[in-house]
Amino acid sequence: YEWIIYFRKINNALDHKISICHNSWLQSSLYLINFILRISQGINKLSQINLLFHGIIVGIIIFQTSIIAPTVFKTINPKETSSFLRIIFPKFFILILALGLMSLIAELFYEKNTLTISISALTVLMALLCYLIIPSTNSATDEGDKKKFKQLHSVSVITTIGILLLNISTFFVTF
Repeated sequence: YEWIIYFRKINNALDHKISICHNSWLQSSLYLINFILRISQGINKLSQINLLFHGIIVGIIIFQTSIIAPTVFKTINPKETSSFLRIIFPKFFILILALGLMSLIAELFYEKNTLTISISALTVLMALLCYLIIPSTNSATDEGDKKKFKQLHSVSVITTIGILLLNISTFFVTF
């Protein structure tokens, strides 16, 4: 329990620093650190490590869709955008697949909750599906087959939204 005492000391210090801080960016950063530390206090058993993986998956998807994609489309020309997206999306889905697999392993060993095991298994399968259709999606783009591209892209988008919603739901199922 030494680490719990350590976190409490940090939280108390952060509470004090936040109250005297006048820089809004620094204050926001301190709030975020404080929030993360308070969450980490709640994950006090290894059996809840799966929640960390689910949270990272949610964060990656939100970051990719709300920051990376809009920025790329606004700042990079179409040819370079295509090259960039062909590099980033396989990595994106492999990362989600790996995190889903780690969550699945953690849940099989520690959690043994059928619903969260199913969510992790679905995450792995859905990320694998998205990864596997990337070459076909790229071919459809290269060949100018807009109908095929639209279908494959829709599958990818809907599946990614499904992964996001499933991983968010884990926090409501677990608590």
